Amino acid sequence: MRGHFQLMRWQGKPSPSQMAVFMEALSAR
Repeated sequence: MRGHFQLMRWQGKPSPSQMAVFMEALSAR
């Protein structure tokens, strides 16, 4: 979760596709 939020802040405006990748990464963990 922390990494997800950090990536969102780093990106500024996360794209829907990027958010999907983040969710997949969280599921993998």
